[in-house]
Amino acid sequence: MRVPGFTHNIVQSLKQQHICAEVDKSDSCLSKQIRNSELDKIPFTIMIGQRELDEQNRVHLS
Repeated sequence: MRVPGFTHNIVQSLKQQHICAEVDKSDSCLSKQIRNSELDKIPFTIMIGQRELDEQNRVHLS
């Protein structure tokens, strides 16, 4: 998946707030990416999908 500018902007915004952030650019399926973040004990994972790209002004967290 190519990383759109919106995703890059979110990562940069988080880093400016001194929050460690990175993008998983792997071709793994969504469930595998989530599992990998759980195994790595990452406390929060933000998934940016088409809905977030379409809205470009909010990220849905659940």
